[in-house]
Amino acid sequence: MVYEIEKVRNIFQLRLENKKLREEQLSQDCLMGTNNKEFNEVLEIVKKAAESNASIFITGESGVGKEILARYIHNLSNRKGRFIPVNCQALSGNLLESELFGHEKGSFTGAIEKRIGRFEEANGGTLFLDEIGEVPVSIQIKLLRVLDTKTIERIGSNKPIKIDLRFITATNKEIEKAIANGEFREDLYFRINTISIKIPPLRERREDLPMFINFFLLKYEKELKKKINSVDNEVMDFLLNYNYPGNIRELKNIVERLVVLSEDGIIKKKYLPKYKYEKENFNSVEGLTLDKMPSLKEYRNNLEKSYIQTVLKKCSYDMDASSEILQISKRQLYNKTAEYNINNF
Repeated sequence: MVYEIEKVRNIFQLRLENKKLREEQLSQDCLMGTNNKEFNEVLEIVKKAAESNASIFITGESGVGKEILARYIHNLSNRKGRFIPVNCQALSGNLLESELFGHEKGSFTGAIEKRIGRFEEANGGTLFLDEIGEVPVSIQIKLLRVLDTKTIERIGSNKPIKIDLRFITATNKEIEKAIANGEFREDLYFRINTISIKIPPLRERREDLPMFINFFLLKYEKELKKKINSVDNEVMDFLLNYNYPGNIRELKNIVERLVVLSEDGIIKKKYLPKYKYEKENFNSVEGLTLDKMPSLKEYRNNLEKSYIQTVLKKCSYDMDASSEILQISKRQLYNKTAEYNINNF
């Protein structure tokens, strides 16, 4: 891994010495660049799809950059309107319907004035519905009608409003399974899935890590007004070898933390997130010297914590579903999350 570390360090040193290069690197949409063959093939499809008005369906693990890709598609297109993102998971059914379609004054309790919805805001541009797998079936029916008729009606109104927009959706959910369980309409799936794009996880794009690390170092150096002169070897080694279950979002958060806690322009090993660093070491014990080998109890605890985190993430932090898979009670699971300081809820 020495070559890769030196590669990052050389890039890092070059941009420290060249202010113009710093600004160019920071302004580029570097997260859509890649040295990965699989993702290059994805981007080729993206560029062709962006030229059309076809509905695009993006899949991939949480944190891989689905919204970044959706915005990239919008920027490549000829659409002059705005890019409007909506996180469907963050809103309940009634709130989501109002958010999307808007409402007329007095249409329901609390509707004290007319509100323009996201469909109208995105008219002429792109509407991005993230986590569409979480949309209630009652609203899925309305979305299907919008796609078929290219019109909407605000809540409390029967006046149709014509819309012209690009429709991009995304999910980290297994939609085929949701369809089989009656949680997602198959006809809507066919309408949003004209072009299907899957973003590979960061652990399968390791050749892109030097570029991403440099990008986030630049980003947070500028935002936090902190000059970084060097990075400890152990830190760089960790950043290039860590598995990133949270993908690009997790890398971004780790680099931001390291820049915030840096001292005298140096990013030090002691400020790596402890549990992540220890976990990475536990997962590669064959490379450890005898004096650094963990005890059996430590190793077991680390594996247990890692497995619980994985199950929780795959179940979208649903405690009932997670405890059923783990075959422990819900109370025991809560105790385990407290014991291992698992607080991603």
